[in-house]
Amino acid sequence: MQGRVAIFQGAGKPMELREYPLPDVGRDDILVRVRAANICGSDLHIWHGRGPGMPAGRVSGHEMVGEVFRLGRDVTTDCLG
Repeated sequence: MQGRVAIFQGAGKPMELREYPLPDVGRDDILVRVRAANICGSDLHIWHGRGPGMPAGRVSGHEMVGEVFRLGRDVTTDCLG
């Protein structure tokens, strides 16, 4: 199974969509299937070249909504217990 990711290519350049194999889930990990992602002000500043420097080839963003896809064997609760 593959996952799709938008890769930052530099200020003002289009993102590049790439597919990667899904990572293995470690014993304490949770793999989340992202259903929706948002672009925030920080992302826009970086893309316009006005924010903190980010090298090309990185994945930016931190605002998303998803569902649990796989649980590690030792995961028994969410972050709220």
